[in-house]
Amino acid sequence: MSDGRFERLNGDMIKNKGMGDGAIISVIGAMESINGSIMSLRSSDGILLSYAITSDFEFEQGKVVEIMGAKNPDSNFIDAFVSRELGPDFDLNLYNDFLTKVLHSNTGRFRECFGTT
Repeated sequence: MSDGRFERLNGDMIKNKGMGDGAIISVIGAMESINGSIMSLRSSDGILLSYAITSDFEFEQGKVVEIMGAKNPDSNFIDAFVSRELGPDFDLNLYNDFLTKVLHSNTGRFRECFGTT
């Protein structure tokens, strides 16, 4: 990826397809739980992901957020460094359809429109 560009992924792409290894990635999902400095996020496709968070991270169970972070190439662990709330009306299913049917479709036809070529 060029500077300022990063992959938008879901849980399956990270855990089962090995995408994003060693890169800065973005995942959207609902905050599930927190245990010390580890936060669990249920991604747009329903898969649970683990994030390292800072002590000033504001956790609220069920809140939908976008989190950008560095994906550890040796595990499914993500070091979060930017997060933003997306609001209670954000449609995770629709976003997941965008990821799987448009952005990461087999044709790759729309990838250049979203800056991830």
